[in-house]
Amino acid sequence: MVPHSYLVCHQMELESTVSQLEEADSKASSLGKQVAKLEGQLADSQEMLQEETRQKLAALSKLRGTEEKAESIQDQLEEEEEARRSLENKISQLNIQVNISQLNIQVNIVINIQLNLSRLNIQLNLGRLSIW
Repeated sequence: MVPHSYLVCHQMELESTVSQLEEADSKASSLGKQVAKLEGQLADSQEMLQEETRQKLAALSKLRGTEEKAESIQDQLEEEEEARRSLENKISQLNIQVNISQLNIQVNIVINIQLNLSRLNIQLNLGRLSIW
């Protein structure tokens, strides 16, 4: 037969082991709940990250569209500026031609006046000659 003290000692060890096992189960259960909570938080974080990524992609797409529009406007502005410079050059050339034409008209008027004065002088001189 097994001595009583031996049984008591093993029973105490068994109870201690059972207590440790219950404590380990409790910790495992607690850790399982923490893992589940962390997995939920991870899933929420991943959803938020995906939403943030979608928003950033949408913003990037909008930015690219805005940049393309700005580039198009810049190109149009450059074309209009070139057209304006071309028109200014044509206006300048036309103004020069108008000024030259006005000068030619004035020169022709002066020539006509001089010609008429010369004719009058000739007529006066002819008239004086015929009087003598």
